[in-house]
Parts: sequence; C-alpha cells; structure tokens
Amino acid sequence: MKLGIQTPVPRQAHAAFEPTDPKSLKDLRWEETRIPKPVLAWGSTDARYLRHALPDVKPDVPLALTAWRGERVSGQAVLWSPRQMNEVRIRLEGIPFASARFVRFVRADNALVPDILDDAESVVVEPQTTRSIWVSVEPPPGTKPGRYEGTLYAEGGRTSLSLPFTVDVLPRTLPPPAEWRFYLDLWQNPYSIARWHRVKPFSDEHLRLMRPHLRLLADAGQKVLTTTLLHDPWGGQTFDPYSSMVDWVRMADGTYKWDFSTFDRYVAFGKSCGVGPFVNVYSMIPWTNKIRVRNERGEYEWLALEPGKPSYEAIFAPFLKEFTQHLKKKGWLGTTRIAMDERPLPVMKAAFDVVRRHAPQIPVALAGDANPEFKDFVEDWCLMLGDVAPTLLSARRQMRKPTTFYVCCVPNRPNTFTDAPPAES
Repeated sequence: MKLGIQTPVPRQAHAAFEPTDPKSLKDLRWEETRIPKPVLAWGSTDARYLRHALPDVKPDVPLALTAWRGERVSGQAVLWSPRQMNEVRIRLEGIPFASARFVRFVRADNALVPDILDDAESVVVEPQTTRSIWVSVEPPPGTKPGRYEGTLYAEGGRTSLSLPFTVDVLPRTLPPPAEWRFYLDLWQNPYSIARWHRVKPFSDEHLRLMRPHLRLLADAGQKVLTTTLLHDPWGGQTFDPYSSMVDWVRMADGTYKWDFSTFDRYVAFGKSCGVGPFVNVYSMIPWTNKIRVRNERGEYEWLALEPGKPSYEAIFAPFLKEFTQHLKKKGWLGTTRIAMDERPLPVMKAAFDVVRRHAPQIPVALAGDANPEFKDFVEDWCLMLGDVAPTLLSARRQMRKPTTFYVCCVPNRPNTFTDAPPAES
C-alpha cells in the first residue's frame, strides 16, 4: 500500500484516516433484506468484514471465550446499519481486563479492507455500511479463576446496542513472552513512524511514539530488533526507506570512522521495550550494490560494492573488527547478528567468507534460500515457506539453531497480505 503523507486527525475526531472506497461497490442484499435498524452481533476473528458488504453474521450468537491468566484472547463484533449513525462510541462493562477498539479501513490492492485496530473515540457509520469492533481480553496473572460476564455497547445518537459475552479464566498462568520458545521476527521500520508524525528519527518524541508499537510486538513474542548498518539496504522497496543506523565517514586518507550512537540508542530502546534479546543488522549486501558514505566535509558519496572483490573486503574488514569490539563493550556480542536476505548465492557466500575471516564472533542471520552448505554457519535462518526441508530442520534443531519461515509476495495462500483473511496469519 502506498499512500501519500496524510495529516493525522486528532484522536477525539473520527478514525485517524480512512480513504474512500476505490470500487464504490454496493451489496444488493441491503435492498433485498430491508434491514429496518442497526444491528450489532458477534462475528468471527478469522474473517474481515468489508465496508459495503452485508456481513454473513447471525445475530444472537453468543460469544464465550476461555483464557489462561496472562493470555490474550479476542472477539470481533460487527455493526451494520441501513442508515447513518453519527459519533458512534463503544464501551465495555463488567470485565476490567477487557478493551475494545474500532477496526479502521485501509486501501490495499485497490480495495478497501478492515485492518487497523483504531484508538479513535468515535466513528461515523454511513448508510448501508459495516464496521467491525475488536475486543481484546487479557486476564492478568493474579486474576481469580472463574466465569466473568461482560457487555459491549455501541451507541450513536438515540441508538444504543449491546452484546453480552463471557470469559472463563482457567487456573493456569501463561509465562511472560520473554520466556516463550515461540520465535517471532516481524521486521520493523521505525522511519515510517517518524515520517507519519513528522518528528526527527530517534529523537525523544520519536521513541515515545514507538514505545507502544514495540511493546505490542514484545507481548506477541518478538525476539528480534531490526536495525541497519548501511543506508537503504533494500534499494527503495519500502515506502519509507531505511537510513543507516551506523554513520560511515570516509577520511581524507581513505580510511573510515564509524559512529554507532544511533544504533546504540535504538538497540537500548528496543530492549527496554522487551524486544529481543537478538538484534539483526542489515546488510552487507545492499540490493543496489552501493554503499553511502559521508566525507569529512559532510557530503554523501556512493561507492560501488562487489562481494568477492578485494575492494569489498577492504571496506568491510576494518568495519567488522571495529563493530566486534563495539558490541563487546556494549555487552551485545553474540546476540547481534549480521543479517542478509534474498541475495544471489555467489555474493552471499562471498560476504559470509568475509564475516568468517574478520568477525568470527558475530553470528549471521539469513532470510533466503535453503542452501544446505549454510546449515552449520547461519545462526538464525528464515526460509521461504515451502522451502523448509525436514532433514535441514532436524539437523539445525540438533544444533539448537532457530529455523523459521517467512512469506512475501508469494504464496497467495496462506499469507499475511492486508486483504488476506486473519485466519491465515
């Protein structure tokens, strides 16, 4: 999804930003069923309910959730109306550890789909449209076991709708996410948050705005913080390009100095949010095969890179030695990995050889092909879904090395596309 810069709307107004539906589709069932008044009912957390579609939801179906203490469980309510409802607000009663948020629509593949859990206090429900409401239930570790009864209210103008639900809290406690074996590595882009809020990257205000995002990731079991050692390692594939968290300065005599202050600030911040303990640093093989450096006059220059050539090793050998000593001083050596992704096999092998020679204490992470010769060297290996060979998994499991899978533009199903059913995630 690529939207231009939008001015955020204050929280007290409607949902922060919702584009118009590019297809302007109309579900004829609205006219056929002639719904006389707004309806609020429980739907499925495995489905997305489109804005102009009459939802396939049966009213009066109860919601009965079951949770361990320390666990998060969810329900999705669906509100649809034949007429406009202004300033619709939601609230919960009866269960202190439950919360509710509207689901905001975004544009994806030229269609409008519900995706963002919105903190807006109110929304407008237009005529013959549908709006989802996401309910999260998180019993704290000290919660007394038993059945809890709650009610969700949706109120707008003279209309007040309610939905009862129950939560059975079991006498079991889920350990905190930091103790989970579940290994989650969703890449983060802190620069998008800075751009949206128009703040200086890694300023105090930027970190304040990022904290709730990283806390959510930590609570989901996130084990890795995404960082960069070069400018724009993915060659502009992301709408908000990543800059380098390491400042490369080329001196007049051709040697280099490195400023790790931004990297240090972000890593310490990410760890304070509970993300970790691992840090993946991208990448020694930028997709453009160029590296951006700054000269002593403060001007940026681009240098061509070709892994396997002496000039490549001449650039990275001193960096890797300096980076190793820096990580050792910070106490991050062993949990910080040089990471690479989806580059051609010959250049990856060349880059790995440079790491082996000049930074043997720094582990390597890879998101890419299942080449058997990497199975012993790569510490954190993320394979394309479908390339996960049982024999490779077995060998790495014996070495206690994490092996995960990822999806990208493929396969079509299952995937984590914005318009994919939540059940696939």
